[in-house]
Order: sequence, then structure tokens, then C-alpha cells
Amino acid sequence: MGRCRRAWGTALGLVLLSLIHPPLSRAGEDCAQWAARLVSLQGRVEQRDSDGVGWALSRPDARLCPGDSLRTGEHSRASILLQNETIVRIDQRTTIVFPESEAQDQNLLLRILRGIGYFFSRTPKSLEFNAPFVNA
Repeated sequence: MGRCRRAWGTALGLVLLSLIHPPLSRAGEDCAQWAARLVSLQGRVEQRDSDGVGWALSRPDARLCPGDSLRTGEHSRASILLQNETIVRIDQRTTIVFPESEAQDQNLLLRILRGIGYFFSRTPKSLEFNAPFVNA
């Protein structure tokens, strides 16, 4: 009887946890050419697949495909590595989109919808992005 109660309690706990905790994202697992890789995260970092269905929690080392979006919550930060080996540190309350490969401008690597991004590269290279305001 004790084992049955314990198993039932564990099963009930897992069901409740799945209801209150959003699923981890599976973005990037099925794209042939990823746009970015999540190097580190702190706080609440979410990503949305290109289908735009809903936001899911990101996990370290997640791959982001063209068309995917990434956002950080309040008091949250993330670092991503772009395909051209540029590191982008994303500050709190930031939302970015990685354009589809069929976009009009093939060189556009990311679109900043809101927030702050810091770009670092060890070697000189061009980087194109779209943002409502830029301070360089």
C-alpha cells in the first residue's frame, strides 16, 4: 500500500509540474542549417519556432533555425553564437528574430524587435541586422 501511494504521488506531481511549467523548446533540432546556438542563459529565456505557435523555455546549447524567435524576460540574459562566429549578448526584455533564408536580403542575420544586444567578434567581419534604433 505504501509503494502504491508513493507512485501515485510521484505521478500526480509530474502531471502538476507539466501543467504549470511550460515545455522546453525543440527548436533547431530539425533544421539543416541553424542560424544561432544558445551559449548561455540566465533567468527566463524563451524561443518560438518559425511556425509561431507559442513560446517555450529555452535550454542551454539550443539551436535556433531561420525564422525562429528568442526573447528574454525581466532580469534575464542570454548569449548566442551566430553562424559567422559572432557572439551576441542579449539583455533583459529583448526579442530578436532570425530571418528566413528566403528573406529579401540574404545577408541579414537577425532582426531586433525590441531590447538591447551587444555584438562581439574576434575577427573583423560584416554583420547586418535590422533594429528600430542603433547606438554603435
